[in-house]
Amino acid sequence: MRTFPAWIKYVREAGLPTTLSEENADEGRLEELAAKCTMDGPVGGLEKLGKEDVVRILNLAR
Repeated sequence: MRTFPAWIKYVREAGLPTTLSEENADEGRLEELAAKCTMDGPVGGLEKLGKEDVVRILNLAR
C-alpha cells in the first residue's frame, strides 16, 4: 500500500513540484488559480469560500 509520503517521493522523483513554493507561484498565479477555482461561484461545504478567501488560503500554503 502506498502512503502519502511515498506518493510525494514518487512525484518528486518525476521532477514535479509538490508545493506552491516549489512551483514559485507568485501572487498573480495564485489569483489565477483562485479565479479558476471559484469561476462557478463560491466553493466549500461547511463555509462558502469566495475568490479572496481562496487567495488567502493559497498564500498561507506557500
